[in-house]
Amino acid sequence: MSKSEIVDRIKTSMDSNGITAYEISKNTQLSEVGINRIRKGEIKNPNDSTIEKLSEFLESRYGISKTWLLTGKGLQYFPVLPVDEHFSRMASAEKERKFNQIATFVIKHESEMMQNALFKSFVEKLAYRIVIDTMNEKNGKKGE
Repeated sequence: MSKSEIVDRIKTSMDSNGITAYEISKNTQLSEVGINRIRKGEIKNPNDSTIEKLSEFLESRYGISKTWLLTGKGLQYFPVLPVDEHFSRMASAEKERKFNQIATFVIKHESEMMQNALFKSFVEKLAYRIVIDTMNEKNGKKGE
């Protein structure tokens, strides 16, 4: 994959999501001026660490797959789960709607999602917890 294709996907993602160079610079160690120069095409070949920081920011903040940004393969977006404090303030109907949205997405894209190490680890831990809880209930123990 050429670096220009990666930069194009990063620029397109920034534009389509209304992400500013200021926002990125505020949340990474990248300069706002440098990000704007990449966006305008003045820097056509940013260094690998810059691309790494941009792709990590876009994935963690906007759910834009780092794999997709770097390779063009797989899903472009992963669902972004709400931050705990925001989620706790949601009304129960809104929470249920969000859970349903995420569940539908995961069911639809299970094989691609399982390629994401963080998601796979979460699913494995959750499955383990379910097995332990089920075994404890059968043995008359709760909450262990």
